[in-house]
Amino acid sequence: MTSAAVVTKEEIEEKVRGRLREELAASDEQLAYRSELITLPGASPSKLLRASRAIERDFNVSCLGTNADWFTSVRVGVERVSKALGPRFEG
Repeated sequence: MTSAAVVTKEEIEEKVRGRLREELAASDEQLAYRSELITLPGASPSKLLRASRAIERDFNVSCLGTNADWFTSVRVGVERVSKALGPRFEG
């Protein structure tokens, strides 16, 4: 994704969910919009951190912190990426 690309909320959510599915081997049902991710089977701070770093690379942003504490839900991830994108976000 280029730094000049405009990104929608739906695109962000799709990428966040995809990275979490990959890293946590979680289903869409487990990634319910307000789900507490750390309680998922197989979730660990290190896996959540790897997913967050991949998401930051996907959007060329740095917004998710140095630990996995922020990653309490898909919704929180989408909100943080949206804010970090600034004018590139089309919400």
